[in-house]
Amino acid sequence: MAEGKSKFVNSFLQAVGEKKFAKAADLFVSVTDEVVADKPLSSIEQQLQLKPTKPYKKLCRLIKDKKALCGVFQTLLGLKLEDSPATICAIRYVCMSRSFAKQVASCSSAVTALHQFGTRLQQRAQASLTHTPALLAPERPLLYGCYFLTRVLESLLSNSQEFAESALAQGYLPLITSFFPLAGDPPGPAELDRADILADLALGTMTAFSNLASNPPEQTEKILSSEAAPSLLSWLIRFCKSMHSMLRNFPMLQQERLASNPGLPLTSLQEAMHRLLFNLCNVCGTADRVNPTILMGNEFEELIRVVEKLKPLVGDSDKQNVEHFLREAQRFKMRDSEGYGVPADLGTVLVMLQSVKLGGAPDPAKAVNELADRLWSLSIIESKLLLGAGIVDTLLGTMLSEMRRVHEAQGGPLDFVRLLAFCFYKGRVPPADWPKYSHALVGAISRELVDGVSINTAWHFLAVLVGARDWFEPHMVCSDFLDSRTTTRPQPAVGSMPSLLSERDAEKLVEQGLKWIDQVCYSQGVMSAIGRDDRVQDAAGVVLFACVEFPATCVQVELFTKLLAALSERLATDFKRCSELGAASNEAKVEEMQRSVPFLGTLLRIFGLALDSCWQLESAGETFLWETARDGGTLTCQNVLRISRALSSSSASSSLPGALNGMSDEGLGSEGMRIWTVYAAKFNLKPCSRLACTGEVVEIRQKTFNLCSACHGAQYCSRECQKVDWKTHKAECKKSVVS
Repeated sequence: MAEGKSKFVNSFLQAVGEKKFAKAADLFVSVTDEVVADKPLSSIEQQLQLKPTKPYKKLCRLIKDKKALCGVFQTLLGLKLEDSPATICAIRYVCMSRSFAKQVASCSSAVTALHQFGTRLQQRAQASLTHTPALLAPERPLLYGCYFLTRVLESLLSNSQEFAESALAQGYLPLITSFFPLAGDPPGPAELDRADILADLALGTMTAFSNLASNPPEQTEKILSSEAAPSLLSWLIRFCKSMHSMLRNFPMLQQERLASNPGLPLTSLQEAMHRLLFNLCNVCGTADRVNPTILMGNEFEELIRVVEKLKPLVGDSDKQNVEHFLREAQRFKMRDSEGYGVPADLGTVLVMLQSVKLGGAPDPAKAVNELADRLWSLSIIESKLLLGAGIVDTLLGTMLSEMRRVHEAQGGPLDFVRLLAFCFYKGRVPPADWPKYSHALVGAISRELVDGVSINTAWHFLAVLVGARDWFEPHMVCSDFLDSRTTTRPQPAVGSMPSLLSERDAEKLVEQGLKWIDQVCYSQGVMSAIGRDDRVQDAAGVVLFACVEFPATCVQVELFTKLLAALSERLATDFKRCSELGAASNEAKVEEMQRSVPFLGTLLRIFGLALDSCWQLESAGETFLWETARDGGTLTCQNVLRISRALSSSSASSSLPGALNGMSDEGLGSEGMRIWTVYAAKFNLKPCSRLACTGEVVEIRQKTFNLCSACHGAQYCSRECQKVDWKTHKAECKKSVVS
């Protein structure tokens, strides 16, 4: 039976055609539940592709059939809103698959139907909302429907670049921000069940907004440069107020991670709070660059006051995020204030620094923080005044004396790393003291309480120490890393990993580095994280050096396979688009690709080292192949080879924008083929017989390429490749047939 015309698909289409939407919904939900079986589809998709089950085949045919896919959303619109949660939840599971999400995003009627459905659903949920102690019958399905829809939008925005780039024009920003908070008073102390659902809805709303605002990276700038900017600030204020009310009325919804159980997962309310604070910093930092006027009015003052009220209600980790936002807010205000004095000369700066003594201060932690804030503020006004050797050498001696206390103290000064790096860059540090610095930095990175600015600086600094980047301008330490680009100097790296770190420190770096890279790329979107600055690249560079020098640290590196697969697929898609558009390609997109290829090369080398390390541990190699194939390892190899071919093929390169022509593939081709060959031997995978193929290049699951019908000795990813390769294959084919 032809694909897309299976009995299951025909049954579904018949139900839709007869407007038996309940039956159609039941068919769709049932097959999705059979495939998912309480596991995220994204985590089992690769395994299903290697060994597809019958339900998975049915679902694939349904999603790939355009008429059937439109039927799914026609069914959604045809159902009563109270009966829709199961269907929208099934769509959510489907959209967690990157390939399925692309199918949905490419279906214009599906995208329109989602917006239409979401608008109706939000209005009904708003109208049904009450403040009774117990949830009324209509409320629960409508609120959960809203939550599931935010999760659908989150997955579409994350997995489909096409949808993410067009979401603003399609009116999804006002839709997303309408889900939480709903109009009216927040739930009172007696409304625990309602608050529990609204906490989930807050998380779904803020996550969807995060993906909308950061994918692609310039999306936040577009929003804040548009007429939507004032309404966005108003929404953030209302969101903060609702979170404040829920945190105050329902402390049981925010369980602390106890020292005895640090692995306790975050609750929805905690996760929503965490993402809210991240987005506050992102939005305000971007507004400071592109539309600073919105940070000068009464609304911004109100936002600061609301965030200040949140501080006593959140956990320790988010307290640091609140403090970071408030420091940044004060920085915006001080810079824009006419009454803020500018130091006239170096002597004035020295007097200001002498007012805060590290040694002998009654509260050293507070003193360090005050001094860091002073340096930060002064650098914005006149950074050159801070580069006098007298200042940094004086500070350097104090920093070294404080090293052990700060490193060992639980909850030590969080700005210590920033000051430490500042002193190191401009002071005269003997090589014998380098291990002290690196050990302190590893300790700072390993502590969960270190704020984002300290971590950014620490990764930059460590990258210099281990040779992963060249020296860069010292004043960058005291300017905004999130908004700046570092500049390199023609100086060699100052150290090497073995002389700087112990094996234990290297293990910490690998674990924390990969965890942090994954966290940043997940929260911001992988391309957005790479595009903002060099912090993610530096963390990857440090991890690579640690893995090379201490191979035993590589064994658990397979944990970031999904991130590698997502990055490679996104980049392969971008190269394909640029090949089609040529010189007309978006300049910002081309720059993003230029930064992404070296980062992908670094991650791929780490992945290859992990494979080599596991291969030496008997059964660990088999486990590594199975687990990474399931999470996207074979897909990564395919995408890496497609990128490499696009860069190296003369025919492909000529169609790429000039900035990409002749660009090195950073060893992607050779390393990608080396890793794929191991997978191929294990899973019986074949390459496309056309040597210059720039399509799928290699199989990622068994028997998906078309065999030559005459000799069965060659296989092709497409008819185009088979047609182009026929002149080369013709003679060999005839010999095989005759023999």
